[in-house]
Amino acid sequence: MSEENNMPITLEKARLNLWNVVGFAVGIAVTAFGWGITYNSVVTANAAAAKDIASLRDDVKDIQLQMPQIAQLQFQVTANAQQIAQNKAAADEQIKAANARMDRFVETVGGKMDLMTDSLNKLVTRVEVLSNRVGDNGGNADPKRTRFMLPITKP
Repeated sequence: MSEENNMPITLEKARLNLWNVVGFAVGIAVTAFGWGITYNSVVTANAAAAKDIASLRDDVKDIQLQMPQIAQLQFQVTANAQQIAQNKAAADEQIKAANARMDRFVETVGGKMDLMTDSLNKLVTRVEVLSNRVGDNGGNADPKRTRFMLPITKP
């Protein structure tokens, strides 16, 4: 091996003066101040997080106490929905029954109207026949030649 590779490593000794020491001191002070601020904010955040956790635990306890009530409410809601469906079905049946009764009433009234119309037509025909008979029996006679003359009075 050559001697070039076996050369010892030497370091230059740092020369420190007053300004270097003051600079290091100021740098250490600024860094310590920054770490202090960071530490304070971490402690404050931890305290706030602890309060939030305690509040959440209280909320969870309240929710756990209310869970049985929620189950009862769900049952009541389901029962109410079923009752509404049954009521609607019953109302639909009642409406259908009322419609059927109304249809029967309309048919009955229609049938009665037809009978009344037929009876009225028969009556009109009889009146016409009777008026023709009265006319044939002397209804065309001169009123002056009739036996009885009734006076005409005006109200």
